[in-house]
Amino acid sequence: MKNIKKIFAVKIGIGLALLLMGLNTGLAQTTNYVVEPGKETGAPVSPYTSWDTAATSIYNAVAVANTGNVNVVVISNGYYVLTNRIEVTNAFRIRSWNNGGIDRENTIVDGNKSVPCFLVSNSAAVIEGLTITNGFGSGGVGVYMNAGTITNCIISGNLASNAAQNAYGAGIYTAAGGNCVIANSTICANRVTNSTYGGGGIYINSSSTKVNNCIISNNYTHNRSGAGMYISYPTVISNCDIVDNTIVAGWGGGGIYLESYGGGEITGCLISRNKAGGLGGGGINHYASSSTNVLFERCVISFNSSTHFGGGLKQQSATCSNLVLRSCLIISNSATRGGGLDLISSINTRAENCTIAYNTATTADEAGGVTIGTNGVTLFNTIVYYNSASGGYPDIRIRDSGANTSVNYCCVRYSDGVWDGVTNGINNITNTPLFVNADIGNYRLSMNSPCMNAGINQSWMTGAADLDGHRRVNKFIGIVDMGCYEDVPTGTIITIP
Repeated sequence: MKNIKKIFAVKIGIGLALLLMGLNTGLAQTTNYVVEPGKETGAPVSPYTSWDTAATSIYNAVAVANTGNVNVVVISNGYYVLTNRIEVTNAFRIRSWNNGGIDRENTIVDGNKSVPCFLVSNSAAVIEGLTITNGFGSGGVGVYMNAGTITNCIISGNLASNAAQNAYGAGIYTAAGGNCVIANSTICANRVTNSTYGGGGIYINSSSTKVNNCIISNNYTHNRSGAGMYISYPTVISNCDIVDNTIVAGWGGGGIYLESYGGGEITGCLISRNKAGGLGGGGINHYASSSTNVLFERCVISFNSSTHFGGGLKQQSATCSNLVLRSCLIISNSATRGGGLDLISSINTRAENCTIAYNTATTADEAGGVTIGTNGVTLFNTIVYYNSASGGYPDIRIRDSGANTSVNYCCVRYSDGVWDGVTNGINNITNTPLFVNADIGNYRLSMNSPCMNAGINQSWMTGAADLDGHRRVNKFIGIVDMGCYEDVPTGTIITIP
């Protein structure tokens, strides 16, 4: 009897272990299997519930999953050429499989330059660990998302183009009304051509989209807007690298184009080496047809270029409003005007605790750092220094009267004794900021910097972090520094018994 109990207990233990293994690897109780054509161990038999009866077509396995009680479609590493777009309508996961692990580099879904690749229409659906490439169509070519999650995928080499010139979202398109998540993925080398829309990498048309921990790079849009990302509705973007994207003509926005209701929060992102022709905005072009709230926080906006205005960021429309740049490093961008920031068409735009340095304007008498119009811009606790221009305004030019502009608690170099349009501010300094070593990209403050403890505290700083993730106001001094980095006091704690 004791032996029977032991055997029973062992069987229960093994069963529980297998169940837990299934949960940990993404394999659920009901699973469909897919193997690369030519590598099957038996004839495919629907519903493809074992490797011996596995499908050799992702399309067929997903079609069964859409109608049955399937939790996971497991795709063995291999090369899969599509003849039809795969449509996911039920709540299940599609994932790659190579000896139990995810293998996105070697599990390739190829649209054969003739069809779009995926359509996802269920908020609980997940695509994980695939390379999705060579799709062709009008929009949402790699993945068209009505809802759902894309995670740990490579979306690359897809082309959006059509004769009607309304192509969009070569890599990914998120549709209006859907809850969409794009995470831990690389969206690269996608192209939109012959279009009055754009969004080479991602076109966001959903007000419930989150993009996090992604690389969005080397995407291309010939015309209209947004080579890296085109954002039409409020979006949360965090910890992404948006780099090396190019738009040739149209309304610009090499890295990001924010249009219409395209507000939201962009935090912890690198926006770098993007290029814009047309109306400019090498890194970012913000065009709003109505009031929007946009926050860029703890971002690095660097080495972007524009053949027009706004190397780092350009505000395009007189209705652009409520843009906040907070604890951002804006360096080494270039444009004809406003090498760092071009804020001619701004309403209630604020740069708070930013560092704006080594940006360049190539047109005479335009600012290399920041160009400001008359509609209301506030700079405080911000360093604007070491920028260059062909004319007399290397750091800031405030055009017209500057009546609605405030520059306070800032470190700004004077040009010929004045800033254009501004003769004074509150508690500004002109001393050199004394970065640790700008030559190697270290814009933190040295121990003797006059910018230490020279800012003014604000309510948003409670619980906030600087660009390094340190406390925005250090607890020893209690006064915020100027710029995007907060000094972290160092020393030795001595305990007296």
